[in-house]
Amino acid sequence: MRNVLMFFLLGAVAAPASALETYCEGNEELLARYLEMSDVLFNGERDETRAGEYYAEKFRSPDVDVRRAGDPGKPVKEPTGPERMRGVIRMYKRAFPQRELINEVIVCNDEFVIARVRVKGVMDGPMGDYAPTGKPFEYTAIDMYRFNQEGKVFERWGVADSGKFLREAGILQEAPGVRLDEAD
Repeated sequence: MRNVLMFFLLGAVAAPASALETYCEGNEELLARYLEMSDVLFNGERDETRAGEYYAEKFRSPDVDVRRAGDPGKPVKEPTGPERMRGVIRMYKRAFPQRELINEVIVCNDEFVIARVRVKGVMDGPMGDYAPTGKPFEYTAIDMYRFNQEGKVFERWGVADSGKFLREAGILQEAPGVRLDEAD
């Protein structure tokens, strides 16, 4: 389950080349870079071979890394940088071949892009230890990307409605006598 959540949280946010609302005046180049990255890596073909164009070699995701290690001081023993993202993209291509990501709001400043997106899809393929369920899902997520001077992401923080995703995709089942929709 930990691997599934790590992949879910790392790959949760990306978006097509538009948004319902953007607040990026004076940061149009950064907005364009984020939208390009989203289109190339997380939508359409999801070309994992291009991850190095958008993610720095020392890319890290501090919130996911802490959850994975279980201790803020303990290093995560997994691929890093573009290689890490290649694995995330491959997993998403297998598990959710028709996944759709819709930007709802994007806010930018000199080095940060913050995006709230809606993610829709069907779990048509395996995800980690979980078999395909064929069940549709829809959830929201918010990610904050920090770009370096070369226009590559070197830090990313995110939060997603993982409980909703896990229930709708059929990964997390209700226990007898417990309704998960009432626990939210």
